[in-house]
Amino acid sequence: MKIKIIALLCLFLFFSCENDNHVKSCFKEDPVAELEWIQETIDNFLKSMMPDVPDIWMYDFENEKYFTIQWGEKGIIISIFHCEGDPYCDCYLDSICCAEFLKKAKNKELIWDKHQMSSGK
Repeated sequence: MKIKIIALLCLFLFFSCENDNHVKSCFKEDPVAELEWIQETIDNFLKSMMPDVPDIWMYDFENEKYFTIQWGEKGIIISIFHCEGDPYCDCYLDSICCAEFLKKAKNKELIWDKHQMSSGK
């Protein structure tokens, strides 16, 4: 009898658990305005002598916000960063990491591109 009760309790607990799809974020509304490391990255782009600058994209990956520095929407991803600005992987050095990220990442959103340079954002 105890085994049946324990089994029933386990089943109840298993089916009553909710799937937590909440994505953790390190900003409230605007990552470009709120995250200092993104501002510094943009400032470095603007100070560089490069004729073209990469874009910054935001993704959901493993229930957290991540950012990529990449050339265009379907372009080459240079680096991937955790929300706080810590590097996740460098795609020049670790193509397997980037492939895994791109396979699982969702909700891609452009947050900054070269067209915003004149607007000061």
